[in-house]
Amino acid sequence: MLLTIKRGLPLLGVLTGGMLVSSVAGTALLDQDLMLLGFFAGVVAAVGGIYVIKGRDLRMRWGFAACGLALLINIAFMQAASSVVLEFAGEPVAATVVAAREGYEGKGARSHRYTLTELGGAPISGELTLKEGEPLRIGDQPTVLRDPAGLANPMLADEPVAGSAGALLIFWLVVAVPALLAGRPYGQPARSADRDDAVVSPVVEVRRGRDRPQRSRRG
Repeated sequence: MLLTIKRGLPLLGVLTGGMLVSSVAGTALLDQDLMLLGFFAGVVAAVGGIYVIKGRDLRMRWGFAACGLALLINIAFMQAASSVVLEFAGEPVAATVVAAREGYEGKGARSHRYTLTELGGAPISGELTLKEGEPLRIGDQPTVLRDPAGLANPMLADEPVAGSAGALLIFWLVVAVPALLAGRPYGQPARSADRDDAVVSPVVEVRRGRDRPQRSRRG
């Protein structure tokens, strides 16, 4: 078991690193229109995982399954990154919309993004993104969750963030299990050399009883 984990850890490390890098695209550290870069980070990690599989002679079936799952779960890490931060550090504040624009994820506008400030005028880091419902207008004052450290994008206060960290942990375990199983050593077939080295003992057949000498008969 320990050998399996030891062999599979490098693959799990590469895939986990890719997920963490992808999650940066879902925070206020990167423009939300560039979220696609997080997906590319996941692709690079998956390709790196394939090299680890071949370089360490891991089990292909489990290894490729882990890489494929990691590529999909990267998206969940990107989308939930701000929710996780706000779950632990978010605080509700009354905000004012000072700028609005359309967000571009891919080919066309699919969301509305808003720059916010507190009622006193202090800027709120990141952008509020809304994909459903009535768009906000400049001057509206929604109540949002903000991160005092400025790492997370703000979210509406009534949006659910509880359980985001637990969900990501489950997603990570979905990748971790096949990644570690890929490190299971291959079965070693019996070696013919073991038979050659064996000492062959001669079999001596011992008769029970005495051989009686035969008397020669004279005719």
